[in-house]
Amino acid sequence: MGILRKIERAIESRLEGGAPAGDLHVLEAARNVCRQLLDHKFRWRKRTFLPNMLLVPFKDPHKAPPHYAAELVRLVQESLSGSIFELLAPFQAKLVPREAGFETVEVGWMDERQQIALGLIECLEGPAQGKRWLIPRQGAILGRGGEVPLAIVGDLLMSRHHLKIAVVAGGRILLEDLGSSNGTQVGGKVLPPRHKVVVNSGTRLEAGCSSFVAAAFPAQYERWQEGVLPS
Repeated sequence: MGILRKIERAIESRLEGGAPAGDLHVLEAARNVCRQLLDHKFRWRKRTFLPNMLLVPFKDPHKAPPHYAAELVRLVQESLSGSIFELLAPFQAKLVPREAGFETVEVGWMDERQQIALGLIECLEGPAQGKRWLIPRQGAILGRGGEVPLAIVGDLLMSRHHLKIAVVAGGRILLEDLGSSNGTQVGGKVLPPRHKVVVNSGTRLEAGCSSFVAAAFPAQYERWQEGVLPS
Protein backbone atom coordinates (compact mmCIF):
# COMPACT_ATOMS: atom_id res chain seq x y z
CA MET A 1 0.00 0.00 0.00
CA GLY A 2 1.31 3.47 -0.89
CA ILE A 3 2.48 5.93 1.75
CA LEU A 4 -0.30 8.45 1.16
CA ARG A 5 -2.94 5.74 0.97
CA LYS A 6 -2.01 4.53 4.45
CA ILE A 7 -2.68 8.00 5.86
CA GLU A 8 -5.89 8.38 3.89
CA ARG A 9 -7.21 5.08 5.24
CA ALA A 10 -6.40 6.20 8.77
CA ILE A 11 -8.33 9.44 8.18
CA GLU A 12 -11.31 7.53 6.77
CA SER A 13 -11.29 5.19 9.77
CA ARG A 14 -11.19 8.06 12.26
CA LEU A 15 -13.99 9.88 10.44
CA GLU A 16 -16.19 6.79 10.58
CA GLY A 17 -15.49 6.51 14.30
CA GLY A 18 -16.38 10.15 14.98
CA ALA A 19 -12.85 11.20 15.94
CA PRO A 20 -12.40 14.59 17.64
CA ALA A 21 -11.14 17.55 15.63
CA GLY A 22 -7.67 17.35 17.18
CA ASP A 23 -7.17 13.81 15.89
CA LEU A 24 -8.23 14.80 12.38
CA HIS A 25 -5.93 17.83 12.42
CA VAL A 26 -2.84 15.73 13.12
CA LEU A 27 -3.89 13.16 10.52
CA GLU A 28 -4.27 15.85 7.88
CA ALA A 29 -0.91 17.32 8.90
CA ALA A 30 0.67 13.85 8.57
CA ARG A 31 -0.77 13.48 5.07
CA ASN A 32 0.64 16.88 4.06
CA VAL A 33 4.00 15.98 5.61
CA CYS A 34 4.17 12.74 3.61
CA ARG A 35 3.44 14.62 0.40
CA GLN A 36 6.22 17.08 1.17
CA LEU A 37 8.64 14.29 2.05
CA LEU A 38 8.04 12.59 -1.29
CA ASP A 39 8.43 15.90 -3.13
CA HIS A 40 11.77 16.62 -1.41
CA LYS A 41 13.37 13.17 -1.40
CA PHE A 42 17.10 13.18 -2.07
CA ARG A 43 18.69 10.55 -4.31
CA TRP A 44 22.26 9.87 -3.27
CA ARG A 45 24.60 7.10 -4.45
CA LYS A 46 21.77 4.69 -5.36
CA ARG A 47 19.86 5.33 -2.13
CA THR A 48 16.92 7.63 -1.42
CA PHE A 49 16.78 9.75 1.71
CA LEU A 50 13.88 11.76 3.10
CA PRO A 51 14.03 15.03 5.04
CA ASN A 52 13.59 14.55 8.78
CA MET A 53 12.53 18.03 9.94
CA LEU A 54 8.73 18.36 10.00
CA LEU A 55 7.28 21.85 10.49
CA VAL A 56 3.56 22.30 11.17
CA PRO A 57 2.10 25.82 11.38
CA PHE A 58 -0.19 26.80 14.25
CA LYS A 59 -1.71 30.16 15.07
CA ASP A 60 -0.47 29.59 18.62
CA PRO A 61 1.83 26.54 18.98
CA HIS A 62 1.45 26.69 22.77
CA LYS A 63 -2.24 25.79 22.39
CA ALA A 64 -1.62 22.68 20.31
CA PRO A 65 -3.03 19.42 21.72
CA PRO A 66 -0.71 17.54 24.11
CA HIS A 67 1.69 15.13 22.42
CA TYR A 68 0.76 16.52 18.98
CA ALA A 69 4.34 16.42 17.67
CA ALA A 70 4.94 12.89 18.94
CA GLU A 71 1.72 11.64 17.35
CA LEU A 72 2.63 13.30 14.06
CA VAL A 73 6.00 11.53 14.01
CA ARG A 74 4.35 8.21 14.87
CA LEU A 75 1.86 8.53 12.00
CA VAL A 76 4.56 9.46 9.49
CA GLN A 77 6.83 6.60 10.59
CA GLU A 78 3.93 4.17 10.38
CA SER A 79 3.14 5.31 6.84
CA LEU A 80 6.77 4.89 5.76
CA SER A 81 7.23 1.43 7.25
CA GLY A 82 8.32 -1.06 4.62
CA SER A 83 9.25 1.62 2.08
CA ILE A 84 12.61 2.02 0.32
CA PHE A 85 13.23 5.42 1.88
CA GLU A 86 15.90 6.08 4.51
CA LEU A 87 16.65 8.81 7.04
CA LEU A 88 19.97 10.46 7.86
CA ALA A 89 18.72 11.41 11.33
CA PRO A 90 15.53 10.71 13.33
CA PHE A 91 12.35 12.63 12.55
CA GLN A 92 11.93 15.86 14.51
CA ALA A 93 8.56 17.62 14.46
CA LYS A 94 8.25 21.29 15.36
CA LEU A 95 5.15 23.43 15.71
CA VAL A 96 5.83 26.87 14.24
CA PRO A 97 3.79 30.10 14.44
CA ARG A 98 1.97 31.21 11.30
CA GLU A 99 2.96 34.79 12.04
CA ALA A 100 6.60 33.79 11.40
CA GLY A 101 5.71 33.12 7.76
CA PHE A 102 4.77 29.45 7.92
CA GLU A 103 1.41 29.00 6.22
CA THR A 104 1.65 25.36 5.18
CA VAL A 105 3.45 22.23 6.32
CA GLU A 106 7.13 22.30 5.36
CA VAL A 107 9.97 19.82 5.59
CA GLY A 108 13.73 20.16 5.74
CA TRP A 109 16.81 18.54 7.21
CA MET A 110 18.00 18.70 10.81
CA ASP A 111 20.91 16.97 12.52
CA GLU A 112 20.78 15.21 15.86
CA ARG A 113 21.87 18.43 17.59
CA GLN A 114 18.68 20.04 16.25
CA GLN A 115 20.61 22.28 13.85
CA ILE A 116 19.18 22.90 10.38
CA ALA A 117 21.26 21.00 7.81
CA LEU A 118 21.95 22.00 4.22
CA GLY A 119 23.90 19.02 2.92
CA LEU A 120 25.76 15.83 3.76
CA ILE A 121 29.27 14.43 3.66
CA GLU A 122 30.09 10.73 3.31
CA CYS A 123 33.36 8.93 3.97
CA LEU A 124 34.26 6.82 0.92
CA GLU A 125 37.57 5.39 2.17
CA GLY A 126 39.28 5.32 5.54
CA PRO A 127 38.46 4.34 9.13
CA ALA A 128 34.94 5.83 8.92
CA GLN A 129 34.10 4.36 5.48
CA GLY A 130 30.38 4.41 4.80
CA LYS A 131 29.54 6.88 7.55
CA ARG A 132 27.47 9.96 6.69
CA TRP A 133 27.07 13.25 8.50
CA LEU A 134 24.69 16.13 7.97
CA ILE A 135 26.28 19.53 7.33
CA PRO A 136 24.60 22.21 9.51
CA ARG A 137 23.84 25.59 7.97
CA GLN A 138 26.68 27.27 9.92
CA GLY A 139 29.14 24.66 8.63
CA ALA A 140 31.12 22.10 10.62
CA ILE A 141 34.69 21.06 11.35
CA LEU A 142 35.99 17.68 10.23
CA GLY A 143 38.98 16.21 12.03
CA ARG A 144 40.52 13.57 14.27
CA GLY A 145 39.50 15.28 17.50
CA GLY A 146 36.65 13.54 19.26
CA GLU A 147 35.14 16.92 20.14
CA VAL A 148 34.57 18.09 16.55
CA PRO A 149 31.15 17.56 14.90
CA LEU A 150 32.57 15.43 12.05
CA ALA A 151 34.99 13.24 13.98
CA ILE A 152 37.26 10.70 12.21
CA VAL A 153 38.86 9.35 15.38
CA GLY A 154 40.82 6.51 13.77
CA ASP A 155 42.58 8.52 11.04
CA LEU A 156 46.02 9.24 12.52
CA LEU A 157 47.11 11.29 9.48
CA MET A 158 44.28 13.76 10.01
CA SER A 159 44.68 16.81 12.23
CA ARG A 160 42.37 17.27 15.21
CA HIS A 161 40.78 20.29 13.48
CA HIS A 162 41.57 19.51 9.87
CA LEU A 163 38.94 21.06 7.62
CA LYS A 164 35.85 23.26 7.73
CA ILE A 165 33.01 22.46 5.34
CA ALA A 166 29.81 24.38 4.63
CA VAL A 167 27.07 24.71 2.02
CA VAL A 168 26.90 28.09 0.28
CA ALA A 169 24.78 29.83 -2.35
CA GLY A 170 23.89 27.90 -5.46
CA GLY A 171 24.13 24.56 -3.68
CA ARG A 172 27.93 24.57 -3.74
CA ILE A 173 30.40 23.42 -1.08
CA LEU A 174 32.86 25.68 0.74
CA LEU A 175 36.07 24.06 2.00
CA GLU A 176 38.76 25.56 4.23
CA ASP A 177 41.84 23.66 5.34
CA LEU A 178 42.46 24.80 8.94
CA GLY A 179 46.24 24.58 8.77
CA SER A 180 46.32 20.78 8.89
CA SER A 181 49.63 18.90 9.15
CA ASN A 182 49.11 16.75 6.04
CA GLY A 183 46.91 19.02 3.96
CA THR A 184 43.63 18.56 2.08
CA GLN A 185 43.42 17.59 -1.59
CA VAL A 186 40.64 18.30 -4.08
CA GLY A 187 41.03 16.97 -7.61
CA GLY A 188 44.67 16.07 -6.91
CA LYS A 189 45.51 19.61 -5.81
CA VAL A 190 46.45 20.60 -2.28
CA LEU A 191 44.28 23.36 -0.80
CA PRO A 192 46.26 26.35 0.50
CA PRO A 193 45.94 26.42 4.31
CA ARG A 194 43.50 28.96 5.75
CA HIS A 195 42.20 29.66 2.26
CA LYS A 196 38.51 29.19 1.39
CA VAL A 197 37.65 27.34 -1.81
CA VAL A 198 34.18 26.77 -3.29
CA VAL A 199 33.59 23.53 -5.23
CA ASN A 200 30.63 21.84 -6.86
CA SER A 201 28.28 19.56 -4.96
CA GLY A 202 29.48 15.97 -5.34
CA THR A 203 33.19 16.88 -5.38
CA ARG A 204 35.55 14.32 -3.87
CA LEU A 205 38.19 15.41 -1.35
CA GLU A 206 41.05 13.74 0.49
CA ALA A 207 42.09 14.41 4.08
CA GLY A 208 44.51 12.29 6.09
CA CYS A 209 44.15 8.69 4.85
CA SER A 210 40.43 9.21 4.20
CA SER A 211 38.43 10.35 1.20
CA PHE A 212 35.02 11.99 1.25
CA VAL A 213 32.31 13.32 -1.00
CA ALA A 214 30.02 16.19 -0.03
CA ALA A 215 26.68 17.20 -1.47
CA ALA A 216 24.18 20.01 -0.95
CA PHE A 217 20.47 19.36 -0.59
CA PRO A 218 18.60 21.12 -3.46
CA ALA A 219 17.27 24.62 -2.67
CA GLN A 220 17.93 24.31 1.07
CA TYR A 221 20.52 27.08 1.33
CA GLU A 222 18.13 29.63 -0.15
CA ARG A 223 15.22 28.50 2.06
CA TRP A 224 16.90 28.19 5.44
CA GLN A 225 18.96 31.33 5.86
CA GLU A 226 19.93 32.36 9.36
CA GLY A 227 16.97 33.79 11.23
CA VAL A 228 14.27 31.98 9.22
CA LEU A 229 14.04 29.29 11.90
CA PRO A 230 16.18 29.21 15.04
CA SER A 231 18.74 26.41 15.30
